Parts: sequence; structure tokens; C-alpha cells
Amino acid sequence: ILKEDIDRPIGGVKQIYRLASILVELGHQASIVQNTSDFRPSWFNSSDKLQAISFSDFSNRPLDSCFDIIVIPEPFIALFFRLPNVPIIIFNQNMNFLHGEKMNIKPEFVHTVYSSPRLAHVLSVSQSDFSYILNLLPVSSSKVSLLVNAIETDIFDFNFASSKSIAYMPRKNSDHVNIVLALLNQQDWFANSNWKLLPIINLPQIDVSKILRSSSIFLSFGYPEGFGLPLAEALSTGCYIVGYDGIGGREISQLGQILNVFQPIEFRDFHGFVMALKTAMELFDNASPTLHSNLQSASDLIS
Repeated sequence: ILKEDIDRPIGGVKQIYRLASILVELGHQASIVQNTSDFRPSWFNSSDKLQAISFSDFSNRPLDSCFDIIVIPEPFIALFFRLPNVPIIIFNQNMNFLHGEKMNIKPEFVHTVYSSPRLAHVLSVSQSDFSYILNLLPVSSSKVSLLVNAIETDIFDFNFASSKSIAYMPRKNSDHVNIVLALLNQQDWFANSNWKLLPIINLPQIDVSKILRSSSIFLSFGYPEGFGLPLAEALSTGCYIVGYDGIGGREISQLGQILNVFQPIEFRDFHGFVMALKTAMELFDNASPTLHSNLQSASDLIS
């Protein structure tokens, strides 16, 4: 269930479509429930075999608890006890939204949902979220799985960029983006460096990959994250990363740190952000002898 027609680039929406498409490819019947049945997101490709139904049609459709299962994203748990009486899977892509995006779902209600016999399973997408669920929520370990996010290596493949380009996504924490970029542009060493900033805004997935593959550095402003797919895709394409790991992206950050291609920044540490970027730029400017091989190794491992 998505309930809405969402056409702006949101990684969690893409992963819901991917999950449903994979179920269809495996021989199951699966449908996306959205606002209208004919809508398809324009920024990524989804399976032609995947059906969609409107939320109104879904509300009037009889379901059988012996055959039907409802899958909901984590922000929708407020609807949990109002859904038809069939087994429910929570596809939890960000434990930071466990209590709602506006933190308006009470912990007592969350406890009731995760201890309900109607809860068939919980899917998580990062080691951080997987541990959170097992350690702190009233759900059996047999009902929890880590479903690793796959990277489309046909488009997010390695390229050691020779251009002085710095990519970033301004959608999340845009106020942080504005502050860091303003501080950066005020520095003489940046103004005289010939490095350029490349924003990634509302682009199709293939265009995102082109920018990442042509960039040397990726600035990460995503926080909080359930996994941090942009981090993984940036590493896969050969970018050095400076920025937030978003909590859910710590396993990606740790991998990058081992190979010296990820400089994690504490949340709101704008001074650290700018200075870490300066250090990263110097690595490329000075042709660090190990940089290419480290980026290649990080790409291989994350892919």
C-alpha cells in the first residue's frame, strides 16, 4: 500500500515498487495500491507485469486471510488496525519514522502493533534498523528479516572521474545544504579552485547515475536515513563521500572509512563539513596515489 501517487524522486517509493515487481517475477500475484490505477512514477522503470489498483477499489475488494497479505511502509502503521483482517507485513525502510514522520504515533501504539498476532513479518533494510527492531521491539526474531537494498550496477557502475565536480542532493535538510554551500562559496580557496557543484534535483534515475559517475565527490545531507541508498550508489560509481551517514548508513560509512573514501560528519557540524570537503578536494588535486584503487575497492565491495 502506497495510497498516494508519488512522482517526485523518493528512494523508499522506488524500493516498494521493486519489492512488488520481484514478487511478481517470482510467480506471486502482487499489486501496488495507490491513488489511481493508471499512475506510474516517471523517474524509474517498473515492471510491465506489475499491476496497480486505486485505493478506493482496494477498500471495496474482499480479501481472504488464507491467501492475501497486505504490505505497508512503516509510516502507515497508524492504519494497522483499520486494515482488512489479513496478515500484514511492515516494510520498514527507516526506523527513524517508527513513530511517524512527525513523531505523532505514541510508543504505546507502536508496541501494540509490533506485538500483534496480525503482524506476519517485518522487513528491514539496514543492519542498524534490523538491530533496532530485534533489541527494542516486542516482535519475535523469526518475524524479522534484513532485506538488503540492491544496487543497479548496470547504471551505477564505477568511473574514476577526472573532472573537478562535487555532486549533492538538496532535497533533505535543505537548510543545511544552503549553510554549507554558502560557507564554502565564501572561501577563497574554493572560489579559486575550479571545482564546481552539481545539484541533483528531481532527475530520472539514469541522469542521477550520469552525474554521480562524472563527479569526484558526493556531499551527503540525508539524515535520518533507514539505509542511505544515495551513499551506496555514490560509492558504487566511484565518488568520495563527505557528509552524514544518517544513522542507517553507518555500515556504508564504516566500509568507506576503512578504505579512506568516506569522511563522516556529525549532524550540524558545518565547520567540519567544509573542512572535510577541502581535504577531499586536495586528495584529488594532489593525485593521491592510493585514491583510485581505494575508490575502486569501495565500489566493488558496496556493489
